[in-house]
Order: sequence, then structure tokens, then C-alpha cells
Amino acid sequence: MAVAPVTYGASTRQPRGDYASAGSDYTCAQQWNRYTAAEHALYARLHQRQSRQMPGQACEEFIHALAQLGNAEQIPDFDEVSER
Repeated sequence: MAVAPVTYGASTRQPRGDYASAGSDYTCAQQWNRYTAAEHALYARLHQRQSRQMPGQACEEFIHALAQLGNAEQIPDFDEVSER
């Protein structure tokens, strides 16, 4: 049986992850500069693999929007993506 999602603070189940630094809206800063070269390389491999599987599985709008994340060789910097 799958675990049903819950609203943060409305369950006895602990949230996944560390929310100690979360803002009042429960968002956390990305801290992009902390990603290692190995993490960027892993992202690049996953991006390449998943991109090959998208045609016929994802709509054209999604495929086009994915390109807006920027350089596929590194984890997107969400602050930069938001500015665009």
C-alpha cells in the first residue's frame, strides 16, 4: 500500500528532508554553489538518458520547456531559471 501524501504539520509522520532552514512558505534555498562536479555529472547523464526517452512520451510543450532550464551539463540554478 502506498503512503498517502500529507500537508506539512498536519500529520504525525515526519517530513522527508531537513526543513530547519525553510522559509515561512516552506521553501528552501537551493545553494547551487554547494553542488559537486560529480553531482553535476550525474545530472548530465540522467538528463541525457531521460531526454532520449521523451519523444512520444512527453508533450511537445514539456520538451520545449525543459530546454528553458539551461545548460544540460549542470544542475539548473533555480534563481537563474526564475529570472528567465
